Amino acid sequence: MATSSRRMRAVQYDKYGGGAQALKHVEVPIPTPKKGEVLIKMEAGSINQVDWKFQKGVARPFMPNKFPFIPVYDLAGEVVELGRGVSSFKVGDKVIAINFPRVTFSRKRLVPLFVSPTKEDMELVAGMVAEGKLRAVIESRHPLSRAEEGWARSMAGHATGKIIVEMGDEHL
Repeated sequence: MATSSRRMRAVQYDKYGGGAQALKHVEVPIPTPKKGEVLIKMEAGSINQVDWKFQKGVARPFMPNKFPFIPVYDLAGEVVELGRGVSSFKVGDKVIAINFPRVTFSRKRLVPLFVSPTKEDMELVAGMVAEGKLRAVIESRHPLSRAEEGWARSMAGHATGKIIVEMGDEHL
């Protein structure tokens, strides 16, 4: 599926339930950042219990999804566009977002502002992991084209931590 300059590939579902089989590969418009937002080109995202619980409808009473819905709440990537008033970030900054609502399984996504890790910041985080102050558990890795496998594995209870879905250019 080729993408135009203002469209991107994404994985989404259009109703509650159905597990990994309900996920669909689609082409969607690239969002435009509003005031105080940045657009991130996602390089990796994780599948965790929050994602499949939302898909099952567990959180429906207090956080209903609007369909179609693009899952995934944790990501790492690069800032590619800035909204009005954004001065703390620049295009090309490497950033992370963890558990922000509506951060998703798509090539590019809008998110509220958050800390941009520099090489030194990432070394500090790596040191915290080494000291046991921060724990990152990656159970498995999957390319976007096989996101359903990671989703199914997580739902089956096999994941002991995060499942990473890589968003390399080969998946555009």
